[in-house]
Amino acid sequence: IRGSVANRTRTAPYPPIPNRNQI
Repeated sequence: IRGSVANRTRTAPYPPIPNRNQI
């Protein structure tokens, strides 16, 4: 896990990022 997802969610909680589990 690079932490990109966590970083993206913290930077822009606007767009609902799909969980890695769902992808």
